[in-house]
Amino acid sequence: MVVYQAMADGVRYYLRLAEEPGQDLTTDALILERLRARDMRVPGVVAVSAATAAFPRSWMIMAEVPGRSIAQGGTDGEARRAAIAAGRDAAVMNAVPVSGFGWLRRDGSSQLTAELPSYREFAVSYLPAPWPGRLAELFDVRQMDALLALATAEQDRPFRAGHLIHGDLDVTHVYAHDGRYSGIIDFGEMRGADPYFDLGHFLLHDGETRPAPLFSYFLNGYRQVNPLSDGCLQEIRVSAIL
Repeated sequence: MVVYQAMADGVRYYLRLAEEPGQDLTTDALILERLRARDMRVPGVVAVSAATAAFPRSWMIMAEVPGRSIAQGGTDGEARRAAIAAGRDAAVMNAVPVSGFGWLRRDGSSQLTAELPSYREFAVSYLPAPWPGRLAELFDVRQMDALLALATAEQDRPFRAGHLIHGDLDVTHVYAHDGRYSGIIDFGEMRGADPYFDLGHFLLHDGETRPAPLFSYFLNGYRQVNPLSDGCLQEIRVSAIL
């Protein structure tokens, strides 16, 4: 993702360019405005444009989310409070429906559509094809059989539609300012996915850039909006593994 920082009248803004020709960042602008309307703390959109003859790459200008990531500073108590608030915001985002699974189609449409039509395809889309590829160098036969059985069982889950997912949500993208949660940044990897994808990604990277574990606080915040069942931890782990 290509992002430039600029100052105007003492205010910091960010200019993002579409990663590929044909991508239309008006899709991202629409999503961010929808999320802000639901009181989620995300970057405000200042201006956006589809590609034009004069500038053949879509662009978007965003306002700054103040502060810095909780991976970089603040006390552990402040980080825990920010993780709870980020969990609530993630649950708001994950409640937005997407038609299909996988990477969002950035086509400027108000209907959010992903590249894969079914969860069956998405569930194994990050696994090597042909199987097992380089995984054979990392796991023994017993472990490989267990992974294959897990992936095969997951393909039969009855998810009919995707959920809007941040796609790269960990503490590096959770911001706080003056000790208080200020928002989530970096929505370049949004996709349609299973409802546990963001939770699984946060769990997978918990403790990686900040030693204090924060997943349980993130999950508690999530549950304030979406009261997940007691069995959700297994679902989250499976999503993280795949």
